[in-house]
Amino acid sequence: MFYRWLPRDMRKICAAAAGEVPAIHVSVLERIAHGTEDYAPGNLDPDAVIVITETGNTVIDDASNERARQVKKVLRAAHEAGPLLEQMPNTIRLGVFSYYLYVTTCTAMVLAALVPEGESRLKPWVIAKHAFLVLYKTATMDFTPAVHSLQRLATDPELAIPLVASLFMSLVLSRIVDARMGTMYSEFWHNQQPKLREALKAAHETSRQEAVEAKAAGQ
Repeated sequence: MFYRWLPRDMRKICAAAAGEVPAIHVSVLERIAHGTEDYAPGNLDPDAVIVITETGNTVIDDASNERARQVKKVLRAAHEAGPLLEQMPNTIRLGVFSYYLYVTTCTAMVLAALVPEGESRLKPWVIAKHAFLVLYKTATMDFTPAVHSLQRLATDPELAIPLVASLFMSLVLSRIVDARMGTMYSEFWHNQQPKLREALKAAHETSRQEAVEAKAAGQ
């Protein structure tokens, strides 16, 4: 529930890893071309190297490399405007805001719930004192303070209402973000699927012709 929300940017992750060059297996683009399970990733780096799984069979590996070369042309041409993630910064910001709204509110309400009624929930040292007490009691198998805190969180309107409201708002915003990203990715790759299929077909024809020529030369 609290796992950080942030789309994995292939280009940035590889750049941070000592400048590693991103690599995409050719099967990824084949899967997109055939629309397998509506696969439509939005974080592919158009400058990535397209790799294959080598078999040791020259004919098979040459055919796979030809498919990789052909689909790479389509991948680069499709991203003339840059990676998809870079084309929707506002949507990404909204997703990040939704996540931190959820985490911040949950954290604040839980900390406030640790403080019994009659004591100030705005004083950091009071919160710290009761947080330590709950942790200590729980560690010694005394769950009474923790149970009381959960009861306050569920029944105190000052805690429950902001918590529920933030959860609802975060849910709505996350759904909006997911819908926007999903729609953009799907439309983008839907337009590229015919080109990818043509590229794979061209690679097949090239490989077939090379095989025929090699056979003729061997004779």
